[in-house]
Amino acid sequence: MWWLEAAEADNADVDLIRGEDVLRFGSQFVRLDDIVSYRVVEVVERRKDRLAINAALAGLAGAVLLISLMRFGWLEQLLAGFVFLLILGVSSLGEVLGFNNKRFVQVTVFTHSGRKARYASTDNREVGHLIGFLEETLRR
Repeated sequence: MWWLEAAEADNADVDLIRGEDVLRFGSQFVRLDDIVSYRVVEVVERRKDRLAINAALAGLAGAVLLISLMRFGWLEQLLAGFVFLLILGVSSLGEVLGFNNKRFVQVTVFTHSGRKARYASTDNREVGHLIGFLEETLRR
């Protein structure tokens, strides 16, 4: 969450704020008159650990199915194993196609002093409001 607040300089922030309005991103803050530019990037995180787990489970299930068929003659297990591996394969395919990717927008604000403040959100409306506010601030 981001918000605008009138700065109240306490002992820790007196060197950076000096009584100006501040844009806050959680614990990070930027003086409004210190903002030079910003950058907006859409970030997509892919959970590869799930793919590895699904592949390991499919291999293990296939090995158990093969051993049970060859060693013990459990032909009834073939159908249950096939259904299990089919469900596992479909879920792995969903992972590969990116149905479970995590998408968010990251806004990086650059300042005259060289500091960077980063803000990330999955809410496009909130990011849109922040970008509009930054555009208005940069026009001043």
